[in-house]
Amino acid sequence: MQLIFALMFFGWVGGQSMPVVSSHYVCAGKDPDGKAYTLPLEIETRKDNYFLTWGDGGMIGMGFVDDGALVAVLVHRESGSLGVVNYHISPGQLTGRWAAGDGMIYNETCMVGTAAEHPTIQA
Repeated sequence: MQLIFALMFFGWVGGQSMPVVSSHYVCAGKDPDGKAYTLPLEIETRKDNYFLTWGDGGMIGMGFVDDGALVAVLVHRESGSLGVVNYHISPGQLTGRWAAGDGMIYNETCMVGTAAEHPTIQA
């Protein structure tokens, strides 16, 4: 069973393992005002590109996997503000650091599943 999960999560391409992070996640962190947040993240894969949608679609991003990390640019649809995120990929989890141009770096943890499946996820 663990092997099946590993194959589903990391995939196999040409005999080499390639991280596959296409899934539904619940993420927790603190925003620039210091307020804790929990929101869904959906990641879709198109070939080597990853398309990210946070919350209700107010924040979107696009990136790629490099050396075990998903790196992406993000844009806030309403304000047009830009940011970047770097997620370390682990089985069932993404551990991220993101920046929005205010000189600070913020942390975020995302778990595969929904908030109902991870009621204790915290910023």
